[in-house]
Amino acid sequence: MKILQPKNKTVQRFLQNPLSCGGLIIFSSICLIAIFAPLLCTDTSPQAARQFSGNARRAPGHKIYLVSFPHSNSAVSVHQIELLTSKAWKINRDTLLLVKASGQAIKILIPEKWFSIDIQHPFTQYCLLKQGTPYIVKRDTVYLFTISKKWISLPLSNLNSLFQNQAIQSFTFWLGTDGLGRDIYSRMILGSRTTVTIGIVAVLISVFVGVCLGLISGYSGGWIDKLLSAFFTLIWTLPAVLLAMVLAFVLGKGFWQIFVAIGLTLWVDIARVIRGQVLSMKFFPWVEAAKTLGFSSGRILRVHLLPNLLSTVWVLSASTFSTAVLVESGLSFLGIGVQPPTPSWGGLLFDGYTQIALSDGQWMALFPALAIVVLVVSLNLIGYGLRDAFDPKRENS
Repeated sequence: MKILQPKNKTVQRFLQNPLSCGGLIIFSSICLIAIFAPLLCTDTSPQAARQFSGNARRAPGHKIYLVSFPHSNSAVSVHQIELLTSKAWKINRDTLLLVKASGQAIKILIPEKWFSIDIQHPFTQYCLLKQGTPYIVKRDTVYLFTISKKWISLPLSNLNSLFQNQAIQSFTFWLGTDGLGRDIYSRMILGSRTTVTIGIVAVLISVFVGVCLGLISGYSGGWIDKLLSAFFTLIWTLPAVLLAMVLAFVLGKGFWQIFVAIGLTLWVDIARVIRGQVLSMKFFPWVEAAKTLGFSSGRILRVHLLPNLLSTVWVLSASTFSTAVLVESGLSFLGIGVQPPTPSWGGLLFDGYTQIALSDGQWMALFPALAIVVLVVSLNLIGYGLRDAFDPKRENS
């Protein structure tokens, strides 16, 4: 069978680089995780910020068992009790016995007779509500009123199995919990969405600003080029994190303000490279021919120069993406980035750093740190592959 090969030589050269292909696979996987993050989270609460009391700084793989009941406070609909084990309960006629994770034993009385469904009762919610039937409990027998308006009887042991299957919930912390008892796995998954979104927005802003200013500076020349070059040099000398901090304070600590602040920080490298490319290209014969034909400067920049700069833009986008991830991580580590409870890898790294002095919290910073390293390395590998693929010296290779 003949294997179809891409006709574009640039694509062929990129696919011939195994490291770059590996980086592309990793980056694509992270993007897919970010897209389908809500479906992959085990904690379905908003921002995966649900706190499991008594389960702070648990090791990866820790498992708990929960049983839910209506809360006495009307503002809280459900109160969850953590059980010692999945079998730490027993139904004895009209009494439910529970053993909490702390070892404390509690008793809950089951009403003897019900003719209508009470939505607030735990057995209605988790045992019999899905059956859609009222019931009566008498001694060792449960009487159910079916949809067909007939009474059927079940042994009380069947109620045990119903309660086990529908009331007892297990929850596994695959990556452990943080200092507040939140599931690190779910927050890592949702944090990937924040981190990837920051990279995309920062790249779009940086490329737009950098390409526009680089084209204008390189093509105009004269005092405009000198003024813009001095501005480029001034911005370039400032540390990216420091500049992003200043913009973050000016724009505010909102979700999208941080994205814009990072994007307005990273454009200068793109502008400097584009300016240098335009300076070498604007005296090419085909550019001089376009000027002779009377084409406007805007048309020359848009139609003749910009398409020949796309390869450079692609390479710079990959490096800008990785830099944006590092800048966001630095801002979140300093408490200026994305604000809690919204998860981001930089924020998770800071949470782990605050717990690193504790004997049971030293591993909490490991997973977000590895995720950031893997994402940055994959983007750099993609950038190297794009640079080699677009290299004109390899055109005939």
